[in-house]
Amino acid sequence: MQAIQTKTKTKNEDENENENGNENENGNENENGNENGNEKESQNENSMKKKILSMVAVLLMAVTAQAQEDYIVVKYDGARPNILDFVTAILSQEDTGEALGNMADNWDLMREHYPLREGATIMTDVPNGYVRFDQRYEDADTREHSYIEMVYWNCSDNKHKLVGINVGCEVGGKPVETELTGLMFYRYDNQTHTLSYESEYDLGASVRVTPVVTYELPRKGKDIKAVIHAENRPVRILMKWNGMKFDQSQY
Repeated sequence: MQAIQTKTKTKNEDENENENGNENENGNENENGNENGNEKESQNENSMKKKILSMVAVLLMAVTAQAQEDYIVVKYDGARPNILDFVTAILSQEDTGEALGNMADNWDLMREHYPLREGATIMTDVPNGYVRFDQRYEDADTREHSYIEMVYWNCSDNKHKLVGINVGCEVGGKPVETELTGLMFYRYDNQTHTLSYESEYDLGASVRVTPVVTYELPRKGKDIKAVIHAENRPVRILMKWNGMKFDQSQY
């Protein structure tokens, strides 16, 4: 009996050992499987993070590129830019548009000391910060005359300047209003040396009425004059410069 009992115990021990061995092996396999799974999950997470970071970097580059396109860099010699530097920067853009395209061509000719195109004249007044371009087409039927004024103001915050552009057109001696005529503004940052577009609405320089409106930028002084060419009589508007924008009143 004892021998049989011993053998029985030995068999049980063997079974227990096998069971324990299997349990340990399976346990190790499970643990290793979990570790491998965790490693794969960690790798996937890292890969996803890298992809997200790459996407964010691309988006930031796109936003930066777009922001850079919205600014015009002003190059100049000396302590500060003058009106010639502002005009050159604005007219040196790849696409100056139809309104400024003709002036840009003649401006380049003037800077290279070549004759201007027929009917074109440019007047520069650096001390007063004023430039005017005129183009006349002496056609017997139309007698078209287009002109562009550019001027700048020093802002009262001592951090910016405001550059104004006035595009006008006359046919047969009478003013006409087109999609190209009117006022345009850029604000110059003294620190970044860049120009950015500024809305005439925000500056208090918008006159939107049905009749034709003409403008006159100041060659001397600081105020803009506007004339509403109504049928009965002209209405004159004074846009008084207050250091940062304009206050309108009739005069």
